[in-house]
Amino acid sequence: MKSTLLLFLGSLLTFLMPIQGLLLLVIGVVLLDTASGVYAAIKLNGRKAFRSGVLFNIAPKLFMYVGTTLLLYMTDTFIFQTQLFSIQFLLTKSISMIWVYTELKSIDENSQKLGNKPFLDNARDVFKIIKNFKKDINNIS
Repeated sequence: MKSTLLLFLGSLLTFLMPIQGLLLLVIGVVLLDTASGVYAAIKLNGRKAFRSGVLFNIAPKLFMYVGTTLLLYMTDTFIFQTQLFSIQFLLTKSISMIWVYTELKSIDENSQKLGNKPFLDNARDVFKIIKNFKKDINNIS
């Protein structure tokens, strides 16, 4: 009985191996979003604003995100034979990136609550600095 369970778990892990990075990415970003939300709540309203009941929301979110990723992975594997429009696991990658974008947007909003500039503004500033640096290098040579 024990060896049958181990064989089943080994087979399941082997089946999920091609998308382990996507699953870890989605889980990691959800955990980062939760941490940034807790930090923002404590920073703005003090320790009294933090309730352990809020942390329970992480479970349904992870279940939904990982569940939809696994569902689309099985769709990619069994219906589309792993390729759609010549891209391997297209649906799985698409839904994973949607979830990552959603969580990154939430992290950015938590950062803005603390008085920071939006991420896109910071990225734009970095590109301006790089562009000016490149102009300076070209003027020197």
